[in-house]
Amino acid sequence: METIKAYSSLLHSSAVSVGVASIYEDKPLLDFHHTPENLDPRGVSKIDADSVYRIGSISKAYTTLAALKLKRVGMHDPVTKYVPELRKLNKQQSENNAITTVDWDKVSLQALASHMGGMPADYFWDNFGKRPPTFAPWGNPVYSNIAFFVMSLVIERVSGQSYEEFVQKNVLDVAGMKSTTYAKPDDSVGAIGPDDIFWNTSIGILSPAGSFYSSTKDLLAFGSSILKHEFLDLPETNKWLKPVTFTSGRGQFIGAPWEIVRSNKLTSDERVVNVYTKGGDIGTYHSIFAMIPDYGIVISVLVGGPEIAGGLPLVFFSLITKALVPALEAAGKDQAKKTFAGTYINEDTNSTLVLDVDDDGPGLSITKWIVRGTDVSTHWLHYLSVLNPNVPKISLSGRLYPTDLTAGNRTEWRAMFRIGTANQIGMQEGLLFWEDASCMSWAMIDRAAYEFLGLDEMVFESEDGRAEEVELVGFKTTLKKAK
Repeated sequence: METIKAYSSLLHSSAVSVGVASIYEDKPLLDFHHTPENLDPRGVSKIDADSVYRIGSISKAYTTLAALKLKRVGMHDPVTKYVPELRKLNKQQSENNAITTVDWDKVSLQALASHMGGMPADYFWDNFGKRPPTFAPWGNPVYSNIAFFVMSLVIERVSGQSYEEFVQKNVLDVAGMKSTTYAKPDDSVGAIGPDDIFWNTSIGILSPAGSFYSSTKDLLAFGSSILKHEFLDLPETNKWLKPVTFTSGRGQFIGAPWEIVRSNKLTSDERVVNVYTKGGDIGTYHSIFAMIPDYGIVISVLVGGPEIAGGLPLVFFSLITKALVPALEAAGKDQAKKTFAGTYINEDTNSTLVLDVDDDGPGLSITKWIVRGTDVSTHWLHYLSVLNPNVPKISLSGRLYPTDLTAGNRTEWRAMFRIGTANQIGMQEGLLFWEDASCMSWAMIDRAAYEFLGLDEMVFESEDGRAEEVELVGFKTTLKKAK
């Protein structure tokens, strides 16, 4: 944070607003604002969380969410189902083939939202049909502002409302975003650099892709509402916060419309952390909005003024994330230790489960697991291979992970085992050309079952924020936590 403050202090005509919120806290974790000496008299004289900036392409998140909120509309529907007039554009070409014309019938709403429509990026006009495609639909991602204008046509056609009205009611009002507007707000609320011309510049029909104005407070509210499932229910939110396609970069993926970055450099155990971002640039305004679902964190970086390049919000965002995630990880481990770690016993069934928190990985470490006198860890491969009695003796390390499934004060977790010693795993990965080749836990969940119930399933029952007992669902026994 000191680096951000130091750099901001060098800006004499450019405003900076940085905010971080947790969905588990009532107040922001970070609320930093830089007021430069020189601001345009049309706007605010002091920058704070309510100061309004132009947010450029962050607007695409509002447009996509509005499409997701449409009733009886599937994101995989072809766009021509709702705007059949798009087919007429192909008549503007003297010759129709895959090289000259966009195959609009193969372009879905999801393709539009994730830049996979294969259409040109900008400049939609009467003769747009004369512009050839960039790729076939679903071929490769190509950033497209036009895609979001087309999505706005679908929103209006299906809802019977103007795009602005539908977004206001179904997005902005839901999150209580009182400072966010589609049209330019009153100048008096703006973070406006001296003689800035971009504050009131219109981008015409491309407005659904980048015309919104917003504040730090509103962007944090928007992200919090997403992570709290206030727009969409849990399954639909999970579906939205997923990659749609790759980029040429190993750490970057494209969602709808997310620019997803992932890294194993943020935690001591080198766990991969996914961050869902959307950047925005319009003239002298640059911004980034980000969510880290694993930690319930929302980040907003807004800058505006003549001294700032577009990459600055990314640098500030990266500095914040690198400082924040290790601290959150440590706090999370400490909380998990207080809540779940310990010894659970059922003397009647001769069962014991010992859980701990360590730095070797996420979740809870299973240090001892005995059920009815049998060591589960050493017998796990037998449970997976009931038809093969000759299971080799292989070292296993077990961990417990939350599934986000809850019912009242009960939360479900799943046990996973990594097969082999560290040396054996290293040798295996050395034989294969892709990274983390031995990580196959996703394919091993719920593979061992008894009477329709997973042997790896555990359900904790908590009271006053601390686990009191754990049900080993497949083993049909419940263990009490030792005091």
